Amino acid sequence: MRQFDWDRGIADYIKRGKTSRSVPLPDGTLDMLSILYYVRSLPLTAGMTVTRPLNSGKKIHPAEALVVRQETITVGGRAWPAFLIEPDVRKAGGIFKKSKKPRFLLWISADKRKIPLKVVSKVWVGSFFVELTDAPAEPVAANF
Repeated sequence: MRQFDWDRGIADYIKRGKTSRSVPLPDGTLDMLSILYYVRSLPLTAGMTVTRPLNSGKKIHPAEALVVRQETITVGGRAWPAFLIEPDVRKAGGIFKKSKKPRFLLWISADKRKIPLKVVSKVWVGSFFVELTDAPAEPVAANF
């Protein structure tokens, strides 16, 4: 387990309830999941590159993602304008580190919601894909 301590500027790795190692935590460091939310917060354009420090388990390294292009894809029986994003996962650790030529492709909707629509990945154990099956045409208002 990782724990980011922003006050100390340290990422601790906790194993069996004890800190097994600590590494410096540069400002703006993200993990693999939070980088998705970060990219979704940006005004995207085809050809742009996003760079952030990435905590990939035991190391922190600069991570890059290229907004390859804007295209229309069909998922959930609906055509969506989408951005194709390809992060460089070669240094991401874990299953990506074990792969000779790992790939991770992400399509997010090219609207204000930037919904993750599709993920395709190739790693040493095989390939997988995830695809949105249904989404409301417009954001649904919360009833609180």
